[in-house]
Amino acid sequence: MYTLEAPAGVVKPVNRTRRRRLHQRRPVVWAARIVVLVLFLVGWDFVRREVVAEFFVGNPWRVYDILVDWVGSGFIFGHIRYTLSATVLGFLIGTAVAVPLAILLGTNRHLYRVFDPFLNAGYSVPKIAIAPLLIIWFGLGLTPKVVLAAAIAFFLVFHTSVAGVREVEKDLTDQVYLFGGTRWTVIRRVILPTMSLQILNGLRLSFPYALHGAIIGELIASHNGLGYLLASARGTYNMSAMIAALVVIMIVALAIVALIDLLQRWVPSTR
Repeated sequence: MYTLEAPAGVVKPVNRTRRRRLHQRRPVVWAARIVVLVLFLVGWDFVRREVVAEFFVGNPWRVYDILVDWVGSGFIFGHIRYTLSATVLGFLIGTAVAVPLAILLGTNRHLYRVFDPFLNAGYSVPKIAIAPLLIIWFGLGLTPKVVLAAAIAFFLVFHTSVAGVREVEKDLTDQVYLFGGTRWTVIRRVILPTMSLQILNGLRLSFPYALHGAIIGELIASHNGLGYLLASARGTYNMSAMIAALVVIMIVALAIVALIDLLQRWVPSTR
């Protein structure tokens, strides 16, 4: 079977000096971030005391108390688990459909031209507009949130993945065929390694949006999840609780993106 291998003796250059400088600057970056956060909290507290009523902007210390109470009682973890279940399931389903379809259409120009307007039409529809339909079709459970998250993840992963497929040089694929390689060989040995970074970029971009899709579904109709917490706090005009729920959403999204970034750093080293 034909295989592609890097020429012997070729090693990717590593700029160790630059890495060392970045490592040395990391404490400075974190210190600057802490300063920005402290200034933001001080400014927020000043605004709610001197400029705008607390009813409209919340209270940072009340938000802190709510977060401590939610974490201490374990109340928040069930809602995080519910939202993450919908997000991860939708994310995996959307990705599992998007990547093979991107390979299929990206390697077949005529087929791509047939389906391109339909895909663009689906992508242009605001996903919040289909949320009520999904709830009517699938009820108030987890399913409509999963479908909404999957729809959002699908389009973002598909477009980044198909761009990766189409970046593969035709001369390289022609050489594989010339040496007896099959279409599967081209996909496995050329296309997948080439598009791996594009896929990971798509995953990094799409996961927060898949999370948004799940939360939108929970905002419209749910009895669990972080979106439900937002809707519940909105119903009681509790601005501090709304902000606390938003803080939890941001922390969850940042944690997942950090995991994807670690995976993205690991993939190139395995080639």
